[in-house]
Amino acid sequence: MKIIKWHEIVEAKNNYFGEVALTIGVFDGIHIGHQSLIKEIVNNSDKLLPVMITFFPNPIQLFNTNNYAGDILSINQKYRRIESLGVHLLIMIDFSLDFSKMSAESFFKIISTAFIIKKIVVGYNFHFGREKNADVNQLTEMIKGKNSILKVIKAVKYKGEIVSSTKVRSAIVKGKIQDVKNMLADDYIVEIPDNSIKTSKDNKIVINRKSIKQALPPKGSYLCRFTAYNKKIEGTCKFNENEIICSLIPDISIKSICFIKQLGKGV
Repeated sequence: MKIIKWHEIVEAKNNYFGEVALTIGVFDGIHIGHQSLIKEIVNNSDKLLPVMITFFPNPIQLFNTNNYAGDILSINQKYRRIESLGVHLLIMIDFSLDFSKMSAESFFKIISTAFIIKKIVVGYNFHFGREKNADVNQLTEMIKGKNSILKVIKAVKYKGEIVSSTKVRSAIVKGKIQDVKNMLADDYIVEIPDNSIKTSKDNKIVINRKSIKQALPPKGSYLCRFTAYNKKIEGTCKFNENEIICSLIPDISIKSICFIKQLGKGV
């Protein structure tokens, strides 16, 4: 999968990237709803180039910071997940306040210059442009006369409720690990920054909880699978307000924690 930045799209010559099947969105978590969109651009009968336009950081971080529990995927996890689902070209937009002011018309003009958009796939609740003031109705008008097909994907449900990144993040912070795994169709794995690990006085591995940018389960004990030295080791960890205490020998360098299930609440 090739990853390019937004400025390369802005600077691209007319139809530079050729005919594409395109999807656009934040894709925070790549849950089963997102996967249904990606399948539509990957499994296209015309063998169009599957292209995704996405954003990082999550726009919610800029506009609703106090209610943001953290990312579902790290940026590297997001790249790997998107590639594994068959996307060939990923346009990564470094989301900022300046970018948020771009009108829907300007955004669409840029992408329709860079690509010959033969197929565009979006979710049922798709909005774009400044203050999210454009939706699928405006997008339908924009593609008129361009020989493009617009497909709007219906909501995907889990346990009778619409799957969303908000729903997944809520399940994480409530410790509903199995629900998270079912909505992601994958394990929930948190990457551990190298500078966040220390050894406690009683010779245990302790991770600074606040150094982790991904959403975390609540205080309690968990059965986990740790990745260390490119090996997977099963063990337990306990969460308190500020730390994650791991049941591993202190000379192990933990790279990630995969949550299997909650063993108990509180510490």
